[in-house]
Order: sequence, then structure tokens, then C-alpha cells
Amino acid sequence: MRLISRIKSRWSESLLSWSESVGLGAEESARTGKPGSESMPITLPMLRRLFPIRHLAEDELAAFQAGREAEFYESGRVLCRIGDPDRALWYLLEGRVRVTPKTGSAYELGTDDVKANFPLCANREEGVTATALTPVWMLRVSPSLMAHSALRKPREWGGDPKLPAGLRGNPLLRALRDIYPRRHLSLPVQPQVLACLQAAVGRQAEAPEIAAIALTDPAIATKLVAIANSPLFFAADGAFLNGQAAVERLGPKAIRVLLAALYRPEPEGGADPLLVRLRQRWWRDSLYRSALCWELAAQCPGTDPDRAGLAGLLSAVGGGVCLDLVAQVSRELWQEDDITLVSHWVGGTLGAFLLERWNFPKEWTVLPLRASEWTRPQRDGTLAPTDLVALAHWLAASESGADWELPSIDALPAYAKFRAVASGKSLSAVQGQARRRAEAALGMLGL
Repeated sequence: MRLISRIKSRWSESLLSWSESVGLGAEESARTGKPGSESMPITLPMLRRLFPIRHLAEDELAAFQAGREAEFYESGRVLCRIGDPDRALWYLLEGRVRVTPKTGSAYELGTDDVKANFPLCANREEGVTATALTPVWMLRVSPSLMAHSALRKPREWGGDPKLPAGLRGNPLLRALRDIYPRRHLSLPVQPQVLACLQAAVGRQAEAPEIAAIALTDPAIATKLVAIANSPLFFAADGAFLNGQAAVERLGPKAIRVLLAALYRPEPEGGADPLLVRLRQRWWRDSLYRSALCWELAAQCPGTDPDRAGLAGLLSAVGGGVCLDLVAQVSRELWQEDDITLVSHWVGGTLGAFLLERWNFPKEWTVLPLRASEWTRPQRDGTLAPTDLVALAHWLAASESGADWELPSIDALPAYAKFRAVASGKSLSAVQGQARRRAEAALGMLGL
């Protein structure tokens, strides 16, 4: 325990030093390029003046700008044309351009013009042709930014017909229902994983090792993948990155900033011991479900185990959101049984809403909801991550001894689809391999 305390102490000092060095919350000059220089770092003040970029989360902006530079183009360069297939959104950071729309008059645009706070093709579906009149520094982002920044309405749960009548008057459920639409949703982070990851980044470990550590913690993995797939990173193919590819896109500087944003010191007087224990249990349960998804996918040719492992982590985030919200509720309103019951019934809704707020694609946001919808009818006969998640949660529930009514495994459409393509290894063997995988992950963290 003393070793962990020393690690946490050095970790908090390191994060404070790093956050100061990157200027989190500090005032900076919005323009740092020098005349005649092709180098211009992207800064937080630059991003904060751009619409709708300025509406993105602060940690997303901070991680993106860490060590990143604007794109430089010489005078006379055609930056984009009407009808370009990649349809990137272009922002002018420095210099002057001529903008020619498909209809209407051409005009010149400089850095100090109000229109420079918006994409060059704002409100024009067909795009524009933009030509550099001087040397220019540009920011190019994904067109999905316009939908990405839209604030989603909170999901409702009070009218769920499956909700037991006795639970509808539960004080904890009422309190969570009242506060969750107004609060910043987050996930508890394991300090051991933060310390281990900070050490790996500090010694310049390779991307596979950093990804392996990050994917042991639902909060870190979810946030890392969310930011790596931010529309601020323009990619022509639009492929969704997970695991190692996400780490490689962000780079060590962005990951350090991300870890600084995720770090939360314990409250004065310490955290509630019961919540600490429940967070540990939720974390280990999430790790096991991720391992189950990985091992199940490994039995199915053509299925990516790493992607399935991430799906397993994301499917369990609702329990973490619930615990994070409970910490904001009066201690008089809940006991352990209340948390267990409420989390079981609304964890899927909370998890889906968090993933929506963090702008995951729909095929990922449904994972927390599908995790316990074991007998949901299936139209598509192809094995999907939602099927592996449902099967993994059923297997974990069957082992836990929890007093929930479980359908027969033969009643699970996900099991039928798995059995049709799997290599034939028994589920008990898969469960044994998953336990060993989870134990190996804990060993990697020194636990």
C-alpha cells in the first residue's frame, strides 16, 4: 500500500507539472507562427474561437492541440474545390484566401474577419473553391464535426415498463434521475492504471504496450478512443480506430494531457469506503467481461478480438457512471443493495447516454443496452459485437450467483449465432481462458 501511495503522489505531482507546461487553462497567444516560418503550433485559444469546435469538451481540445501544428500552404495553392470528394472542413488560422462559392460572388477572407471563425464552406453543401492569396496556415477537420458537436437530450428511464414497481419510489433512483441530465457524466479511474500508464508513456513505451495498459481501464479506454476518433482528426477513410491505432494517432503528448484531465484527487477526508470497494468490483467485473468478449471473438474466424475486447469494456460503463453519480448524492439515501438494484436497471441507459455524449457511433452506443437484452429478436444472422457482449454478460451473470432471472443459454439468439461460426471450444474453456487473461492484465499492473 505504501508503494501505491508513493506512486500516486509522484503521479499527481507529474500531472500538475505537465498540465502547467501545456498551458491547461492558461492564457496563450492565439497566433504563434513567425513571419517566414512554416511552423505554427495549434493552441487552445485558436480552437476556442472556431465554431463549432469551441463547443467540444475541453479535454478533447487540449489533447488534440498537444504538439500539433497547422497545415502550411504557399501563396497560390488551391486548398479545396467545389465537389471535392473528401469534403473536409477547412479553417483559416493565419493568412488570406479567396473563396469562390458555386453561386454568388467570390470574396477575400483574412484571419481577422469574423467569417474566419467558421469553416470556409459553412452552410454550403456543395463546398467552395478556396485559393491562398498569401502563405496560409490551415486546420482541416472531418465534416462529421457538424453533427458531432450537437448536444443530445438525456435518455429517459422513469417510464420503463420493465422497471419493478417497488423501484420507482426508490430514493436513490429519484435522486439520480433528477441530477443526471444536469451533471457532467464521467467514469471513475483506477489510480493503479493511471500510474502504470504514466510510467509507460514516460519511458517512451511502444504503442502496443500503452494500448494494452489503457485497455484495462474502462474510463481511460473509453476517453482515449473517443478523442482519437474526434472529427478534429481528419481522415479520408473515416475508419473507426480502437486500441493500438488510437494510441498511435494521439501520440504521447496528447495521451499525457488526457491523463492529466482524467486524474481526480480523492476528496478531502477520503472517499466513502463502500464506494471505493464497489468501484474496485465494477472495474474487475468490466475487465473480466472484456476478456470474455476477447476470448469469444478469438473462437470466431474473421472477428477481431481486440475490437471485441473494447466492446466488452464499453458495454459495462453504465455501472461506473452510476457509481460516479451516487458519490454526488446524500449518503442517507443509499445502501449497497440500492446501488446494486438501481445500477442493474438503469446502468444500460446511463452507459448509452455517456457514449452518445462522447460521440461514439451508434453501433457502439447500443452496447450497454444490448448487454442484458439476452432474448432480443435478431434480424441479422451475422455475428456482431453486440452478440459477443450479450453472451459475455450472460456468462458472467451465470457465474456471479446474483439473484437475477437468467434465460436458458439456448434461448439466446447471440449464442445460436456464436455456435454457428465458433471453432467448437466449450464455453467453460472460454471462461477459463478469460479468467487467465484478466489475471494476466492485473499482473501487468502489479496487482
